[in-house]
Amino acid sequence: MNTENQKVFFIIGIRRAGTSVMRQILSASEDISGVLFEPHPLWHSIQMQHFKRFKSPEHQAVLESFKKIGSHGKYVGAKFALNPGIDALDFLWIPRMFPQAKIIFMTRNINDVYQSYLNADKNTKRGAIPQTIYDPMFRWLEGWLWHIYDTTPDRTCWIHYDKLVENPLGEMEKIYACLGIKEIPSVAQIIHKPKNWKTKQGKKPSGEIGTLIKNGDSATVRIDDYGHAIPHVEKPSERYLRTGLSIPTLAEMNAKIERDKKIMSIPGPTEEGVQKEMAESGLDYYNAREKLREAAYGGKPPDGFSSWGDYFKAL
Repeated sequence: MNTENQKVFFIIGIRRAGTSVMRQILSASEDISGVLFEPHPLWHSIQMQHFKRFKSPEHQAVLESFKKIGSHGKYVGAKFALNPGIDALDFLWIPRMFPQAKIIFMTRNINDVYQSYLNADKNTKRGAIPQTIYDPMFRWLEGWLWHIYDTTPDRTCWIHYDKLVENPLGEMEKIYACLGIKEIPSVAQIIHKPKNWKTKQGKKPSGEIGTLIKNGDSATVRIDDYGHAIPHVEKPSERYLRTGLSIPTLAEMNAKIERDKKIMSIPGPTEEGVQKEMAESGLDYYNAREKLREAAYGGKPPDGFSSWGDYFKAL
């Protein structure tokens, strides 16, 4: 299907990441004739074009009707929100079927988008998946979104929901430039800040590090630019400052590298050896393996490590 002269765009993002808000904003533009709300017949028809035995005149008619709507000087758009799951990757057919279409990708802080998804679906028949399953799926899908954005920056733009709420006029400039449309005066009135926005914003300065305790577990976190607590990985320089240790010299670093090389060259305990030690000593798996490691590597682990297991995790 020839789409070179079509003024078509799509809003695509993880569900609860702001796709509906963006549709509402762009529907108010005088340069856009309309933005369809998740037109599943269009989505299905795009998919079927790549499977000859499933193609039908009905699918072609849906595509042609969308094509005609976008050929009258004004943009026509469609908004799709992706649910966490393998079928969400079907959105990849859209840029293939509409290679000249503009695409607006919506993203959002992973913790906030999951909480919004959980609140919306936890009491429905569909239900909600645990965050341990949701998070990798979110990052996987967002990776694909970013790949398309990164490889076609001339016809795509990346909109962060938190930035849109915080600075709507500034974030919308990306869309005005991408679509080539005039400014939408009512943007600030359309966007409403989440109920917990005031409690999220300004409680701690960006970059502050602290401990988050949840369900009895604790984790070191850092406050990002939007007031969210995100996992913090301590840099070596930060660890030295925190503990009062001196930063190692180049000679000490080289000595450590040589020590690690020597240890890594020594064969560790085998699975059979661990099982045998468990049977003979009555130790559990972890302690039996640790005992064999001490025998193989010449004693206790290097300073700063409580076990050989911790040492190898740090390599």
